[in-house]
Amino acid sequence: MCSRRPDRAAIVYRDKLLAARDELVADIEAIPAAARELSDHEIEKLDRKTRFLVRAYPILSRIRALDVAVVISGDHNDPESWWDWSNKEKQGEYTKRFKRKLAVERTEKTDPLALMVVAAFGFIPAVLGAALQEIVDLLTILGALRALSGGRGAGRGGRGTTRAISSPRSSPSAPASLPANAARDGDR
Repeated sequence: MCSRRPDRAAIVYRDKLLAARDELVADIEAIPAAARELSDHEIEKLDRKTRFLVRAYPILSRIRALDVAVVISGDHNDPESWWDWSNKEKQGEYTKRFKRKLAVERTEKTDPLALMVVAAFGFIPAVLGAALQEIVDLLTILGALRALSGGRGAGRGGRGTTRAISSPRSSPSAPASLPANAARDGDR
C-alpha cells in the first residue's frame, strides 16, 4: 500500500467535499414543506441555519449534482481505487469536463464537475490545503448569496456565480465574477 500522503490528502479532500455536499443535501431535504412556502419576511424570522437551508432549496438539484475530481501523479504502488485519478487519459477527461459550463446534466457542453483537487508532483503544499478550505468556504457563501438573490443572474454569462469563481480560466480572487447585487443582497 502506498503511503504518499499528498496524493492521499487529495483523495481525502474529495471525499470530505462530497460528504459535506451530501450532508447539506440531507439538511435541505429535511426542511418541512411549510417552511419552504414562507414569505421572505417570515423567512427572515427563522434562525440563521434554517434561513440558509430554506433559501438553498430552489437550487437543491444543482447542489445534489455537484461533483469533485482528483488529479494525482500516480505510482505503481497506488491502491486500485486511485487508478482513475492517476490515469492520464482520465485526467484529460476530467479537465475537459471541468471546463464545461456547470450544470446538473452532463452533456457535451455542460457538466456537474465543480471542483478539481490536484496534487501535482506528488505534493499538496500547506498553502494549497488552506486555499482549498477557503474555496469551499467561498462556494458556501456564494451559494448563500445566490439563494438570497433568488437565483437572479443565473442566465447572465451562462456560468453562474459559483462556477465563475472555480473556473480554471478566472482569477481565484476575481470579485468581478460576483453578481452586481451580491453585496446588497448579502447585507439583508
